Amino acid sequence: MIPMGGRQRAIVLGLILLLLGSGIPTVMGVSYAYSEASNVQLFLWPSGRLVAPNQTVTIAVVLWKPGEGGVANATVTIEVEDRLYNVTTNGDGFASLNLTFTEEGGYEVRALYGEVSTGTWIDVKAVPEYLFIEKDLELQVNRAYTVEWNLVTPYLFTPYSGTVNVTVLFNDRAVESRPINVTGGKLRLSLQFNETGTGSILFDGRTASYFEVRSRVILAKLMAPDRAYVGQNVTVHILALDAGRNTPYSGNVTVKTISFNGTEETVDRFTIEIENGYGNFTVTVPECDHLTVSVELGRGPSHTIWVERPAQAPTNGGNGNETPLIFTITPDRVLAEPGQSISFVVNTTREGTYNMTVTWYGWRFTSWDVWDGETNTTLVTFNGTKSVLKRIKVPEWAYYGEIRIGNAVARVYTLRPSVWADAWVNLTYSPEIGLETGDVIMVSGDLKNKTKDWFFEWEEFYRGLVNETVHIFTPWGVKAVKTGEDGRFSASIPVPSERLPDMVWDRHPEVLVIHRSGAYADRTVDTPRGRVFVNITSDGVRINVEPDSDWRYYPNLTTPTVVEFGQSFDWYYIGNVTSVYVNSTNATIPGNISAGVYMFKILPNHWLCLKEPHGTSCGAGSHSTERVYYVTGGLELPDSATYSGGELEVPIKLPGRGVFYYSYDSNGQRHYGVGFTDENGSGVARIEVGNLPLGGPEWLIIKFGFVSDRGSLFDINWNLIVRNEADVLPPAITADVTPEVQEVGKNVTVYIDVRDDGKLRQVNFTITNVTDIIRAESFNVSTSGFVHRFNFTVRGLEDYILNVTAVDEAGHVSTRLVNFYGKAVETRELNLTANETHELNVANQTRIVVAPAQNESVAMNITVASAVENESARVKMTAKGYEDLKYVKVETNGTVEYSWVILNLTYSDEMLRRLGISENAVTLLYWNGSEWIDLSKHVGETIPDNSPYGNITVFGFGRDPVHNYAWANVSHLSEYSLGVMLPDLRVVGISAENAVAGKETEVSVTLVNNGGAVDGEFTVSLYANDTLVKTERVSGIGAGEEKTVKFTWTPDKSGTYILRATADGDDAIVESNETNNELSAEVRVTPAPKVSKGTAVTRMNYIGYMYYHMLSKRFEELYNESLRKGVDNETLTAALEHRKLAEEYYEKAEEFGPVLQNLNNPQILAPLRRAYLEMLKAVRILEEALG
Repeated sequence: MIPMGGRQRAIVLGLILLLLGSGIPTVMGVSYAYSEASNVQLFLWPSGRLVAPNQTVTIAVVLWKPGEGGVANATVTIEVEDRLYNVTTNGDGFASLNLTFTEEGGYEVRALYGEVSTGTWIDVKAVPEYLFIEKDLELQVNRAYTVEWNLVTPYLFTPYSGTVNVTVLFNDRAVESRPINVTGGKLRLSLQFNETGTGSILFDGRTASYFEVRSRVILAKLMAPDRAYVGQNVTVHILALDAGRNTPYSGNVTVKTISFNGTEETVDRFTIEIENGYGNFTVTVPECDHLTVSVELGRGPSHTIWVERPAQAPTNGGNGNETPLIFTITPDRVLAEPGQSISFVVNTTREGTYNMTVTWYGWRFTSWDVWDGETNTTLVTFNGTKSVLKRIKVPEWAYYGEIRIGNAVARVYTLRPSVWADAWVNLTYSPEIGLETGDVIMVSGDLKNKTKDWFFEWEEFYRGLVNETVHIFTPWGVKAVKTGEDGRFSASIPVPSERLPDMVWDRHPEVLVIHRSGAYADRTVDTPRGRVFVNITSDGVRINVEPDSDWRYYPNLTTPTVVEFGQSFDWYYIGNVTSVYVNSTNATIPGNISAGVYMFKILPNHWLCLKEPHGTSCGAGSHSTERVYYVTGGLELPDSATYSGGELEVPIKLPGRGVFYYSYDSNGQRHYGVGFTDENGSGVARIEVGNLPLGGPEWLIIKFGFVSDRGSLFDINWNLIVRNEADVLPPAITADVTPEVQEVGKNVTVYIDVRDDGKLRQVNFTITNVTDIIRAESFNVSTSGFVHRFNFTVRGLEDYILNVTAVDEAGHVSTRLVNFYGKAVETRELNLTANETHELNVANQTRIVVAPAQNESVAMNITVASAVENESARVKMTAKGYEDLKYVKVETNGTVEYSWVILNLTYSDEMLRRLGISENAVTLLYWNGSEWIDLSKHVGETIPDNSPYGNITVFGFGRDPVHNYAWANVSHLSEYSLGVMLPDLRVVGISAENAVAGKETEVSVTLVNNGGAVDGEFTVSLYANDTLVKTERVSGIGAGEEKTVKFTWTPDKSGTYILRATADGDDAIVESNETNNELSAEVRVTPAPKVSKGTAVTRMNYIGYMYYHMLSKRFEELYNESLRKGVDNETLTAALEHRKLAEEYYEKAEEFGPVLQNLNNPQILAPLRRAYLEMLKAVRILEEALG
């Protein structure tokens, strides 16, 4: 048993009534940690997070290794109140520990395994004599309020009768303290305060309310964009209501802005005027990560603006008469495999150079945990063209990615295992026993491959994983079950039955479901709950309590219920609060209800629901024990609108003259607006409509509010269905070439189908190979659809691209690319003779020499294609960074006993020039049934193989650059590809030492080639604060080679600069990944020293400063050389000691501030000179050692 010290007692005071008054768990879900280093998941959770003293609570731990399963026989340490308990996991990685706590309080529980740890909380609280709903109040000075509570007994929820000691604390003093005799559960207080401040109301020492008293209760709302660019002028709108007088607020308010840049904060304050409930101001977005704007009025609304760096301006300048700058990316959504290289077509309406960002998010074993992405920025140059092809590689670890340029975004998804689970236990109520849980937890769910977001057209890929084992963990043990059809699973798990004092979530256990891959889902065990329906109008409130209708539970669960309501803002009550005890199916509270927003709360934790003309809202996602309802009073908002192009104007009507706001999500972006109404209350909301098909509806959930001279409302939900009658979408292109790989001399069928919501204007297509346009046609179209089908004769072993472009009458443009390939197929009847060689030549492209081990006759079918025929195998090749140039597949009518075979596959210089790569990158690859093997890397080795011939041995490999072929001597024939390891240029370093304003500075840019060798030239460019410094040309780089390119840069003034280096900015080299070619670094430029000609101290300090830094650089060079040449440790240690002394003396010189800014200070002369001399000694020691 664990007692609790006094320091824990205070923790629970602020938590316990939140637990009793809310249906939302204070700590939701199983606690979790993951170590990438050890690839271990650690899960921790208790059987309940809210328990009574001396009640047993079970702590559950699961240790899991993704890809393998539970970690058995491992010792996990559980830490509670400085006490350590060691538990050992079973074969499923599960362990548990039973604890009891003797004293009330909050207890932290932590689990530790190696470097992995996670924690959770357990709150220990005695079951009180009575339950009530806690309230947050906002009150006004010198105004009287009536606030009600209904007290009910735990377990049975009957009205409580007895004496309650009520204490009102205000501004740190007790202003009222008296016993109140409660009968029938109702407790009513009258509150009025003549000064501002804060306070609380206690019932027998338990917090029943927290309140704030203000001179005026002012409700305010901020409206501003969620995102903005550095330097952008952003208008912030403020709407304000004097709730005490129920009139628009007028007066001055203080605005505070905080810009956050890393760990630095910059605060600014200024005053603006609010008149008739409205005011605005403009903020110029500074260079920062995000900007917070708040109003110091009432509880002060705030708004965060996330700051983005702008896309670089067009290099060719611009004027107001130019075509608007619009980008598109095709395709805009891709389902890819990890490691795959994907080609995107980026189009623009204006030439220039722009920033494109690529952000990748890793898989964290769930579909919802997608955050903390890695972003690369790359330049896209449109020079003489408005269309650029970009190749982007999906990282092996990626789950989701976004490619953004200007207004355009493309999204990349991969499939990963995903677990969904639901868990429930029955709950019954009787007036004699109260609430009691069942003794069986029912768990169901499914295991599927899923993407982060769900798309109907990919439904066939969201396949259930059949016959897979999932482990279902409860605090009392584990049950393993197999998935069935469509990946579904279910189980019934015996658990202890329990009598509950209330329905708080934190009394329920959690269930953890996990798959071998590490994919998991955790769910709090649910129970039946009654449905409480509220209908509030200007005539009063009607409440209906209905049983849960869910088929999983025993029906007819209802309990006596407390319902409380009052006018509110931002989850605070701002007026009188009414409490009603409902002991039947319905209750009516008549009265004159004024227009406003009303918050309702209930006890116990059933679900508050809505009954609306469109149906009942009480399903998943609407579960809540507190929610707001509206009495609109003269507000007219249409529920539908028709869109016919441009900006959608939706007429609205307020009770009177005023200002209104609205915000909504559409097309993946947040939109907002502010408008005004005339004296009749008429106004217009201007809505930006997303990309809707003609006739298609869009359901917008709009957050709406207003301040008027005849009433006000904040943050109500306006549901608007928009039906589109305008052509806002680009043409939809379907293009197909069948078969994808066809024999030379035979036809493929090309099918083009273009559809548009309006009318098409033109459809163009081209068929090209590596160098030529083979066929091009253009069609003028005046209908909404276009279909064209024709045959095309494959003329050789070539790669072909069908490029279809369509333009509609609205000016929307779409592009579609389809690749297809040529192949040659030959069948040879061979009489093979042992110890003799047999040679075959296919289409003058492939030469095969066969040396059989025995005499036999065989029919050999040989396919030579310009690309790998199997799409899955082709994707796996690009995933390894290779580009296929040719494909060979040899099939025989029987198993041939080979001694050895030689393959010669030819390539063209033109192809290599197009790719910009070296012949040294050409190789032969072998498909072993599951992956590609680069034969050049395995000479003399035997490689596992899934073919009928067994493992393959590589006897030799070579290239003939004169006759342009690569060859390999192997043990048998099957599937091979002539491929090239594509380059992968990456900038890995930028250094600029001792940068001084006005002086030339050497900048070193280091790049590495993580792919195949490059023969051709490519560019490396350096930018300072997005201004081009210089572009250098680099002539080739080997595979794995690192090169450093030197630049000379003269910064014109001191300060912080962002240096950015870009490799292959003009895309001259075809790479496996074109999004990692840039790197940025922050460089500090110091002011130029002001040396007075007549000041000897200044001169000497400057000389000491320069020589110290020159010798420091020289020391680093000599030290690295000494390491390479094996200079003895004694010499190295001596040199390092002198350098350490030098650095210590230099630090003493810097005690007076930056050296360059204190050159005229004689106090730095001595330490600076000693620093220079000690560094000189260090350098000389190394020079002597190196000879």
